[in-house]
Amino acid sequence: MGLRACARSMLGCIFLALLAGGCSAASQSNPSSSSVPSASTAQVVHGEVMVALEPGPRAQPIHNRISLRRPDGSVIVSHSFTPRSAPRVNFAAPVLAPEATVVDGHAYYADGEGRVRALAVDGTEQQVAQFPLTGSQQSLSFAVSPDGSRLVGAVFTWPEPSPSPGQAFGPGNFALDIYAASPGQAATRIRHQEWPQTKPPTDAVAVVGWALDAPVVTTDMPPATQQASPGLWFWGHVSTLGPDGWPQRQLGGSGCRAVAVNPDGTLLCVSESASAQARNPDGSLLFEAKKPGDGGFTLSPDGQRVTAGTQVAGRDGSVVQLPSTFVGQGWLDRQTVVGVQATPQGESNVDELKLASPSQVKDLGFQGLFVGALNVP
Repeated sequence: MGLRACARSMLGCIFLALLAGGCSAASQSNPSSSSVPSASTAQVVHGEVMVALEPGPRAQPIHNRISLRRPDGSVIVSHSFTPRSAPRVNFAAPVLAPEATVVDGHAYYADGEGRVRALAVDGTEQQVAQFPLTGSQQSLSFAVSPDGSRLVGAVFTWPEPSPSPGQAFGPGNFALDIYAASPGQAATRIRHQEWPQTKPPTDAVAVVGWALDAPVVTTDMPPATQQASPGLWFWGHVSTLGPDGWPQRQLGGSGCRAVAVNPDGTLLCVSESASAQARNPDGSLLFEAKKPGDGGFTLSPDGQRVTAGTQVAGRDGSVVQLPSTFVGQGWLDRQTVVGVQATPQGESNVDELKLASPSQVKDLGFQGLFVGALNVP
């Protein structure tokens, strides 16, 4: 069952995920964040800069390095950091938010201890917040306001794994803690909620972005899945988050199962009629990609194009066919899509292609997850 199918049966997916047997990924220790600038870091950098997370020995989705790169894939600066743990969920995989986001001319990234740092193109970095991560059964999602002055983080806690293969978990409840923070100040908890194992959460939130001057959260996404769709880490109904830590304003309309959201509130929704729709915050339709296939859903920063399966659909009615193995991860600019090629042997290096020549896929020479792009004037 892929994420799109899972999105149509939230409660069923949760119970499939929670009442089954184990798969886990342990964290790898790295004592501190360290910088490895390239030989040309001191040179002036202009134009688009890609931000990528690179996997450690345990591979995706556990990363231990963030890098800022030129469009040709060459490194401007890279920093290693303590990787997170992957909570142990029996017969399922936890849905983990990427450890980084791109905001306000910086790459913000969180390490395995909840420290959030801001990395600039010149290699300077600053710790801006710390969210409490105290155990291996916790996951963090976070977002940063467009001006960098506010952060919100959600820490989801799973019960401890059971030593018995016949039980889903050991003792304990599911829990959610939401925190608000400003750079240089301690994070403040604004919401705490628990669920017993007899009633797993169907309404736990994950922080997925910032739009319309507020954090954006999912409101009905199960915290684990048995089969993730390529290039997709969140889906479901989304809302802005109020100052009390509870969902406030639904975005995209009641029929929007969102998989991407831009700062202006434009959303990419996957509908039950198997179309990928770009919508306004009020739910009105902008345009759609029909019969898009599963996975690789991305929304261009200007909201004018989407990748969906093996196609790029534009608001102007244009459709560009992508290579059958290409899975979009995001946009370097309005005409350049970044992604990977999925093959039976696994994922390729990170690639890019131009919409003007979509069959010409360029290998950028490294493995990882494309997070977003910085535009350096």
